[in-house]
This record gives sequence, C-alpha cells and structure tokens, in this order.
Amino acid sequence: MKDPVSINIALAGDHSLNLYALASLLKQQSHFCVVSINKDVSQLSSSISLGGQEYYPRVVLLDINFDLYRAVSFVSFIKGSHPKIRLAALGLTKDRHAILRLQQLGVDSYIPKNSHPDQLENILTRLAREDHSSIPLLEQAFGGSSSGAADEPNPGTMGAWPSVTTTERRFFRLAVSEASNEDIRRKMKLCESTFQRLAAKVYGYFGVRSRNGLVLALYRNRLLIRDDI
Repeated sequence: MKDPVSINIALAGDHSLNLYALASLLKQQSHFCVVSINKDVSQLSSSISLGGQEYYPRVVLLDINFDLYRAVSFVSFIKGSHPKIRLAALGLTKDRHAILRLQQLGVDSYIPKNSHPDQLENILTRLAREDHSSIPLLEQAFGGSSSGAADEPNPGTMGAWPSVTTTERRFFRLAVSEASNEDIRRKMKLCESTFQRLAAKVYGYFGVRSRNGLVLALYRNRLLIRDDI
C-alpha cells in the first residue's frame, strides 16, 4: 500500500531511458509516487482508467525531446478528458515560440532539463497542491529574462563534464538514445569485447553500471542538454 499522502505522478514521453531515469529520480522523494510510465496516449489512457482512484495521477510530467507534434496528442488528451490533472512539460528547447505554443495548448508548467532536481521537485509539488505561481510559462522557463535566449545555468552549480575522447563522446550520444546496445555496437563498428570495455569506461566516469544509470547521472549533474554529449 502506498503512502496515502504521497503525490501521484504519471510520466509520459517517447524516450524510455529518459522516463525510467525520471522515475528513479522522483522515487527518491518520499512524497512522490510514480503511478505509471507511458510511451503513448493509448497507454496513458489505459493506465488512468485501470489504476482506479488510488493511483489516479495528480500531475502528468511530459518529457519532450523536442517533438512538439507528439506533445500535442498528450496535452489534448489530458486537457480534454482529465482537466483536473495538472500537466508539466520537461524539455530541451529554448525556443520561445515552442514554449508559448505549449502554454496555448494548456501546459501548466515548462521545466528546462538543465533545471536543478530540487527545482523539478518544487514545481511538481506546487502544481499538485494547486499552489503554483501565476508566473507565465516563458518566465518560468527563462527566469524572467528579457533576452531572446534562455538564461544559461550557473556553471558553479552544474556537475563537471569529464574529458572524453571522440569515440567516448559518440558513445555518450548513442547511449542516451533509443538505440539498442547491439545497434550502438554496429554503428560504431566495434567488436563485442571492445564495446564492453568502452561502455565500462564511459559508465565509470559517473560511477554507474548501465545506460539507465548513465541517464540518471546526467539528470543529476544537469548535463543532459549539453551540446558536447
């Protein structure tokens, strides 16, 4: 039986590694309960219908990578069929027009992926408790900046990016994608033993043992959107 005072959160998006990393991150907070992980609208609809009131999500966190077209179907479903559910989008974009489009669709909060985990926790908690500020989405995303580009995160608050080779950097890029390990090995034209050594070395930079662990480490260190990954 889950904690009756916990906040039910459903995750949605088309990138499995991101969703499971987010789930791991949120489960570390005792007041959050991740009730479902959904890759499409049909799956989200079924999970809401079958979960019952005990597992009805208070917030849906939508991971956007950034495919606005796919996001539209999730937002339209939530706002049309479950208007009491609050909707937060976690994205990579710095495009003001894209964020404004999300606001027009009905997204309640936009959270950049370079946000500190504490900020993510705070926004989700406030959304769930209907205590979210009336600050427009653009100001949430850009911190009230009047410039046309997003405020850059303070380097002092970010994790350190290790010095990596070109081969290791390519592995990082592929490892946080939807490609299978075999697909990555073939694309990089590596034999099995070389691939395993490379993976172990790359995972070792962050003290993890798997691709799921790698994505979670990148979230924690606010490195997921770095251009040099």
